[in-house]
Amino acid sequence: MKIQNFLMLVLLLIFTSCNSKKKEVINEVNQLMVAESENSKDNKEEDVKTENDETASDLKSFKFCDKTAYVTKSTKAEFEKLSSQSYSLDETKNLEKEKDLVARIGDSLIFKLANEKMTYLVNNVGEGVEDEYIKFQFLGNLQHSRQMVLNISFFEGGEYWMVDSSSGDTTRVFGYPVVSSDKTMMLVGSAGLEGGYIFNGFELYNNSSPLTKICSIELYNWGPEEIRWIDNSSIIAKSTVFDKNAESLFITEYLKVSWQ
Repeated sequence: MKIQNFLMLVLLLIFTSCNSKKKEVINEVNQLMVAESENSKDNKEEDVKTENDETASDLKSFKFCDKTAYVTKSTKAEFEKLSSQSYSLDETKNLEKEKDLVARIGDSLIFKLANEKMTYLVNNVGEGVEDEYIKFQFLGNLQHSRQMVLNISFFEGGEYWMVDSSSGDTTRVFGYPVVSSDKTMMLVGSAGLEGGYIFNGFELYNNSSPLTKICSIELYNWGPEEIRWIDNSSIIAKSTVFDKNAESLFITEYLKVSWQ
């Protein structure tokens, strides 16, 4: 009996020791899982904070080519005081104004260039051509430049083209170009937040022949619909701005952008 009791006691000690060790391991695992969960939570919060900071930052400032641009709120009244380089969508009237330079014959726009050569662009709008659908609409001569501007429609989305009146070279841009106060640059603004079909931001060009692009600036929280220059280093833009509290998620605001 004594031997049996001794063996039982040994087995009990071993069993208790194993259970104790098992509990220690389980406790250690639980502690590690809790710690990892807390770290994961902290990392997610940091990621969200960083993402929000980045997307919100272009409503305060952003990199404008090799400069820093600062954004402040303006008003519709201030915007409307500035000179507008607007255009008409009435192609018939636009062609009449520039009849010595461009004409439409059916689906074709024909351009007479400064070197006496001709170039032309032809619509492709028939049935079953969705992937290749393109329609050209003449908007007129861009003020203070050698560029003629066209509105381009695709099956989904669109863009603008500039045709150099000297060479016939075409430059594709995402918005209507606006020439700077000193006539040396042209700025293109494009609001593509809502549809997502086009670039959202700015393109800056030297107003030269041939055109040269200085830089592109992509924006994430707002997009310029219409630009008006204040001077050579500042504009006011009628803008589409993301607003999570708005029913449509977007609102219209007037933003002043200055760079130095």
